[in-house]
Amino acid sequence: MASKSASRKPGQLQRASRADVERAIARAVAELERTGRLDALRQVQDGICPGQADGEDEKSGAGEALAAFVRQHRAPLSAAAAVGGADLAVLGAAAAGFPYGAAVLAAAAAASGGRVAWNYRRKAKRRPRARRIAWCTWTACSIAAAVAASLGVANGVGQAVMLAGGVAVAAPYLWRHRRRPPAAEPVPGPGPVAELPPPPDPRIADFADRFGGRTPCRGAEIHSVREIRNGFQFEMLLAKAEGCTTAAVQAMVPAIAALYDVSGDQVSVEYTDTRSERRARVSVLTVANAFEADDPWDGVSTYDPGTGCVRLGRYVDGEPSHWMLHKPGSGAASGVIAGVQGSGKTGSTHVLACETGLAKIGGRRICAVWVGDPQEQPLGVWRGRADLTGWGELGCVHMLVMLYFGMRARAARFGIMEWTDHLGRLNTGKGWFDPLPDEAEIAAFIDEWPRLASHPVFGPLVIALAAAILKEGRKVGIALKLMTQLPDLSELGERAIRELLKAFNALAHRTDGLSKTMLGIQGDPTKLPPGVHGVGYLSGPDQRPAATQRTKHLPEYLKPGDPPGPDVRGISEQIAGDPVELGDAFTGAIADLGYTGRGQVLDGSQWNLAIAVLARQLVKPAIADAIIDQTCPEALAAAAAPPPPRAPGDAAQPAAAPPGAPGSAAPPWLPTLAAELAGRGEIDLYDVSELTGADVFEAERALTVLVHAGLAIQTGPDRWRATSAAGAR
Repeated sequence: MASKSASRKPGQLQRASRADVERAIARAVAELERTGRLDALRQVQDGICPGQADGEDEKSGAGEALAAFVRQHRAPLSAAAAVGGADLAVLGAAAAGFPYGAAVLAAAAAASGGRVAWNYRRKAKRRPRARRIAWCTWTACSIAAAVAASLGVANGVGQAVMLAGGVAVAAPYLWRHRRRPPAAEPVPGPGPVAELPPPPDPRIADFADRFGGRTPCRGAEIHSVREIRNGFQFEMLLAKAEGCTTAAVQAMVPAIAALYDVSGDQVSVEYTDTRSERRARVSVLTVANAFEADDPWDGVSTYDPGTGCVRLGRYVDGEPSHWMLHKPGSGAASGVIAGVQGSGKTGSTHVLACETGLAKIGGRRICAVWVGDPQEQPLGVWRGRADLTGWGELGCVHMLVMLYFGMRARAARFGIMEWTDHLGRLNTGKGWFDPLPDEAEIAAFIDEWPRLASHPVFGPLVIALAAAILKEGRKVGIALKLMTQLPDLSELGERAIRELLKAFNALAHRTDGLSKTMLGIQGDPTKLPPGVHGVGYLSGPDQRPAATQRTKHLPEYLKPGDPPGPDVRGISEQIAGDPVELGDAFTGAIADLGYTGRGQVLDGSQWNLAIAVLARQLVKPAIADAIIDQTCPEALAAAAAPPPPRAPGDAAQPAAAPPGAPGSAAPPWLPTLAAELAGRGEIDLYDVSELTGADVFEAERALTVLVHAGLAIQTGPDRWRATSAAGAR
């Protein structure tokens, strides 16, 4: 419904009500009184303002007052003039007498009607309501004058008619401007009190007093102060001056710890999210021994498929720390855990192995847990419960060989795989890996890695296997998690292994100073508190390598008196009872290497000559020969036994191979090959394949056995020569 003001014509103004005018005047007077200018205004109104003549002041004051009075009371003056004109017309008509009275009345009515018609013509742009009131007033006055004149001026009835007409004319104005009590205006309350700035934090003030006058904190802006668990945190915007960098502030950690009387591990200086060298985030735990309170884990998986991460623990400011199992759209994520004895390295390994085994999509496992324990003791809780266990040094080597050849088989399948992308396009070959319930990621945890890498016989093979898996395994879902006490080159084996391990995850518990730069962390692990397991620095997906963190607590075994809850033993049994699929290509490849199924324990008894010979594909022949000599001496002796003598005149028949060691996989025609080599003196791979019907791989393996038996010498890439011992036999 349209408002009343919408009916106005262009150019017409809307008259404000008297109440609105009175309220506006009251507000103006109140403002003048508040500002002390009301007296000056009154002096101007009284005409005594300095600088004006008295006469001019009186004249101008009287004229302005009269004009203002006329403007304000135009309506009642007009009504009074109308009533007065009607009275005069009646008196004039009475004085003229009949029949001239009617002429006088008609002349007065015509004059006043003409005036009304002229003032309220269309071009005057008056309001329709004002035009109607004017014509009604003219009509009322004319009728009242005519009636009063006909009744007589001296007659009381005529006078009453004239009085009633005047009241009727003035009634609308009197009603609109009747005196009413002014509406009570809300008394403005006190305005909003400006908030006082909070008092300065004494801890921040102490920091500014101690370090604000020297580089790198000179001229720095401290902001974003907030409380954190057991302490406080703030950020700094450093000045644009030489030496004012985040790295320089990190070097102040001991001084900051001394200021607040805490240990160095309770102070963290790290980069902000922008990674700018002019910004630093400082966290201080002011509670003594703040990290000694455990962060218990309830045993429920924290795996996030969107990020491929699990929650490892919490940082110094209470925020969660994360370890990446895989990078979505890329592949598996390897890692390294370093720490001296008692620092929590094994505890972190248990937590990560449990989280890996519990990771699921759609209620099905997506990660297989393989555990290698060359020391045969720290990870004993996983023996027979992990999906595969490498027990002892040779068992761990066997597990690495399975990983390598399973990786090669899966990579071959991925190379010819056909798949359809989200745009409906058919593609051949897949260069990335995301774990799925039908083809899981294989995460291999190997404790005391230096014991394998520095082994005098297996060391070169172990390093070659690990380097190949770290380089090629990511895109097919194979990941290594290695544990070490000292993460330097002499312990890990070679630089490539260390660099590939820390590309995704590197956790440094209390170690020596070398790990500060070798693992990519920015904190000082030598300052971590001894005796508090799980405290360390994590270089991982959170990108907070300078912030102290502590791994969540999960006991290996519940002890008598402990409250009921999860432990490693219980979760490992849960993982053992939940199947996981490795994929046909991977399973088929490792089945040829002695794999029998989930829960298998490789303790060295499954190792055989066929597996040992595979080492020739990864290391130099001399190293492979040494491995074969140490791990399969009985198989070599049996395979190199001479064929039985044949009776004169008997046709030359391939002699049966003597019984060898179980699992030696020595071909039955090996003695015949030895005799043929002794007769020819020199032979190559293709001659052996043609003679025996074996493929090149089997021929090379058989010739390798003869080399270890002292019956042959390799003279070239594909050629072998008989030794004098072979001729004597």
